[in-house]
Amino acid sequence: MSPLKQIYLRVVSTRAYMSIMENAIEGVEARVLWSCKQRCVELLELGFKEVSGFFKPFRYEVHIKGESSLFRSTSEHAARHYLTMLLGDPIDELEHCSG
Repeated sequence: MSPLKQIYLRVVSTRAYMSIMENAIEGVEARVLWSCKQRCVELLELGFKEVSGFFKPFRYEVHIKGESSLFRSTSEHAARHYLTMLLGDPIDELEHCSG
């Protein structure tokens, strides 16, 4: 196979892969499970909405609003534990400041 044809096939397969990834990313939804405006921190649940309409979470993230994630986990418990360590208080005891 000629080098030019190899390059062409790589470009085509890369574009196909990118298209698949873009479609997958478009299907991701984020839900705010907990946030506090005074502390500018939030706990997000990322997932997909299934055909049945149910939301299927796959990752939990702790964010400072407007920044990249500080912590990522497949476990909601682990994300809540990280948030508790970050804030110094259990989030159950903190006022839920979403609004």
